[in-house]
Amino acid sequence: MPITWDHRMTPREIFIYIMISITKDPAMQALGTDKRTVILDELRKEFCPKVDDNDWASIAREIDKNQPELAKSIIKLVKLEDYGTMYEKIIQRFNKRK
Repeated sequence: MPITWDHRMTPREIFIYIMISITKDPAMQALGTDKRTVILDELRKEFCPKVDDNDWASIAREIDKNQPELAKSIIKLVKLEDYGTMYEKIIQRFNKRK
């Protein structure tokens, strides 16, 4: 079955989608970083060839630059509510989308 997306995505969005998918997949997590990088590169060439090495590096820099601030925001949220309550709210929100 071919890969499809429910909405039109830019090549950059497709690349980020692939990155997240690799990160979340248990089989991929078991592989080393070098192997995951090779797989990501092959998938990039197949599904979003317009994303070049400069784009890839730019995305990585943006993630690295923003990660500390995102972590601070997450910590603030965790301090506001317990994990169970947060999880319930997220589940309710996603169930409304169905």
